[in-house]
Amino acid sequence: ELLKNISAYKILIIFLTSGITLLGVIYTFIKTPVYEVKAILEIGSYNDNTLFETPFSIIKKLEISQHTNRSKNGESSLDRVAPLKGSENFLELVVLAPSNEAAIQKIEKIIFDIKERHKNLLNAYVAPINR
Repeated sequence: ELLKNISAYKILIIFLTSGITLLGVIYTFIKTPVYEVKAILEIGSYNDNTLFETPFSIIKKLEISQHTNRSKNGESSLDRVAPLKGSENFLELVVLAPSNEAAIQKIEKIIFDIKERHKNLLNAYVAPINR
């Protein structure tokens, strides 16, 4: 009985299977590839383990700056920033981009900006001590 039904509708089954396969192949070729780059960032501290910034404040600053600089379609963008599980002073940054090079450049720029901000905070903290 089952074989009779399959043989009776074999043309329909072949067309549906071929059509769905063709749509899948077309989608694969049309879809723009998206590259994901991750970085783990350790938040700096000074002598007495005083953090320059809390992980929460860095996350908020990055979310605000990336929201105001929301990239257009086809450009790299910060996808998410989250604390690393089981750690207090590590953050995971994830950037999405249409090419690996663009994603690496974006994440390096974000890390550079954070380093510069922390360098300024350290200088402001150390300057009064050195006087």
